[in-house]
Amino acid sequence: MTEGDNAPINPDPPHSPGTPRLEDLDVEVPNVERTTPTGQDVRHDAAAVEPPD
Repeated sequence: MTEGDNAPINPDPPHSPGTPRLEDLDVEVPNVERTTPTGQDVRHDAAAVEPPD
């Protein structure tokens, strides 16, 4: 067993200066329509889900 086997996982790896950080990017994700070929809406709407009895 070597010392590297129990090395802790680095949660914040060193940042490459030429690569923008994810949190620094101002990216707008488009609202993608999620429908089946038959037109059924498959988007998850949490407000429409009935809680179990």
